[in-house]
Amino acid sequence: MVKRNEYIIANLELEKLIKQLDLGKDVDDKLILVSNIIEKYEETNYLMDMLS
Repeated sequence: MVKRNEYIIANLELEKLIKQLDLGKDVDDKLILVSNIIEKYEETNYLMDMLS
């Protein structure tokens, strides 16, 4: 299970990776890993976050 702090860190890393991607850098592998963390967290915690 992905913890909230891992999710927050993954979102910050995603922002950095998008900027690097815009500069033409190859970040596909890291982007996939970060996206998987975000997706797993959102699948299990989306409703709980909306209610809190």
